[in-house]
Amino acid sequence: MEYISYLCDYQSQQLQRMHKTNYPTNLTDKQWQVMEKYSDSQNRKRKHSLREIFNGQLYLLKTGCQWRMLPLDFPKWELVYYYCSRWKGDGVLEELNEILRNMQHKACCKSVSPSVGLIDSQSFKTTCIGGEARGYDGGKKIKGRKPVPKRWVVERTFSWLENFRRLAKDYEYTVSSSTAMVLLAFIALALNNIS
Repeated sequence: MEYISYLCDYQSQQLQRMHKTNYPTNLTDKQWQVMEKYSDSQNRKRKHSLREIFNGQLYLLKTGCQWRMLPLDFPKWELVYYYCSRWKGDGVLEELNEILRNMQHKACCKSVSPSVGLIDSQSFKTTCIGGEARGYDGGKKIKGRKPVPKRWVVERTFSWLENFRRLAKDYEYTVSSSTAMVLLAFIALALNNIS
């Protein structure tokens, strides 16, 4: 009886995989052309294309679903997770992020190396004597000073990242996994600028 149940589940999964859904998070052909140049998709024959695997990672990032709840339209969640973990460990996500950022800067006639570095829009506690650009941070209940001149850049970036449900809270077990999800988000944002 268990074998029949297993067979029915397997056939159902195969039928669902045959009728793939085109999710809004999937890469366009133009985006994949850019990504394919930097992937090792030509090196060996695979059962699932790297494009499908990357689409699974983008879906997970945008929707915030759990790995095991990845729709059956994508390769098995274990495979999508394996590649995400491998690309994180091998530095592929960092490299892709840098390549795409450089492409964007060149397209906008900007210098490839950044001209400004901002760390955080955090409030700095000040003394009661005062000074310039003082204010009250209601969220943190701190009287202090904010890095005002370029603060909007940091806030805008945080706003972009909040569009990815997986980043709404830190669901990742390790810091390296959290970093990988942020890098994946920046890769997705850069790819969206290409299309």
